[in-house]
Amino acid sequence: MVDPTWHWIVRQICKADIAGPEEGESKPDGKVDVHDLLKVLSGYSKQHETRHAADIDNNMLVDVTDLLYILKHYDKECPQQKRGFFGR
Repeated sequence: MVDPTWHWIVRQICKADIAGPEEGESKPDGKVDVHDLLKVLSGYSKQHETRHAADIDNNMLVDVTDLLYILKHYDKECPQQKRGFFGR
């Protein structure tokens, strides 16, 4: 039997995987890395009329809470969003 705590942890990591290496509006790539960090920094401290991809806590502002969330899960993998050589 799979530990339910594991599913919760994976969901938290996947929530932090917000961008991939492609230019523009890239899709999550299965790993919380520099691309996710750069996505947060690109929208940091700006009020947004629509939800920014890096607004993890859905308060319409990319702030320190979103940045810390990415840093907490940095360098972890999200198996549900992992892409192969040719993408999803």
